Amino acid sequence: MKWFSWTAWASLLIILSVIGYSVSYQKVQELLLPAFSYEFSFNPVERSSFEYELPTRTITIGMAGDVLLHKDLNNYEDYRPSFSGVRDMTRSLDFFLINLESLAAGEAYELSGYPNFNSTDTIADGLVDLGSDLIMVSNNHTLDKRPAGLRQSLANLQERDLPYVGAYTSAEDAATKRIFEVDALTIGVVSYTYGLNGHIVPADQPYLVNLIDVAKIQSDIRDLDTEVDLVIALMHWGTEYELEENAEQNYLATIAHQAGADIIFGGHPHVLQPYEVMESGDKKTHIFYSLGNFFSGQTIENTNYGGVAVLSVETDGDDILAIEPSFYPTEVTFTPDRVVVNPMPESQASFWTNHIGVPLYE
Repeated sequence: MKWFSWTAWASLLIILSVIGYSVSYQKVQELLLPAFSYEFSFNPVERSSFEYELPTRTITIGMAGDVLLHKDLNNYEDYRPSFSGVRDMTRSLDFFLINLESLAAGEAYELSGYPNFNSTDTIADGLVDLGSDLIMVSNNHTLDKRPAGLRQSLANLQERDLPYVGAYTSAEDAATKRIFEVDALTIGVVSYTYGLNGHIVPADQPYLVNLIDVAKIQSDIRDLDTEVDLVIALMHWGTEYELEENAEQNYLATIAHQAGADIIFGGHPHVLQPYEVMESGDKKTHIFYSLGNFFSGQTIENTNYGGVAVLSVETDGDDILAIEPSFYPTEVTFTPDRVVVNPMPESQASFWTNHIGVPLYE
């Protein structure tokens, strides 16, 4: 061990001393300090479940029956007094439609009643005063004054900024979809008539009037359904003065329902016909087969009773949650000064709402 120098011995003693001190210090700490537990527990805060609900709103869609201006009704300088009894109701609706079954081409095309109807253009001012948002112009009297009379009638509506559907001034006009933004809803509308009382659509102007054609109805509705929340189909159909829908109306309603129509409003019978909901799977179509006469000079039994069909659509802005039907009955009254429209007396209103099968609109 001679080779092991004294400096090596000194280093060894220092190392052993440090090790001894560390062991002794740890033992002392174990004796002096209390034991400490590292166990950890977690108690989560209890939270109640919460689902955010979008605010809902109700949008009212209403359609009035036929406006058919017979002789002595076709020359009023001002139609607004005739509608004053129902104006507040129609103007309260969010989206109001009406069927103008007479042309409004004015004196240049001869004012006339049955069988070829044409009135002063002032009827358009009356429709504006009612709060009309869309005018149905496809019916069996659309070409009563030939294509020129139709164009003038439509020009008179355009002059008042009244949108129309079912008859058109050009191919471009016909190709323009009738889509409306009504609050949270996007609504698309199509319109057709069974015929034209023998008048012929010129071969070079096929766009003038939408005639009932199954393939066209299916194509139009399916195409529109991809762009809107609701599709409304307006149908001029049925048998005049019959209080019930016929088999053809039911068939065409089925076609429109299967294509995607949500609402169908009908006219032409000039009397009130029932309401029906057509269902297949999750799809529902609300159908008012005929809304009767809203304003006319007819005196045949039941033709002075009509009204406004109303569908109250509940939506949260994303989905349609419910659609509820009701009916606002009206009556045409002949006074010494003029023909007027008023709310139907309660006794008759109860009968006709029961006949249609929906509650009274309130």
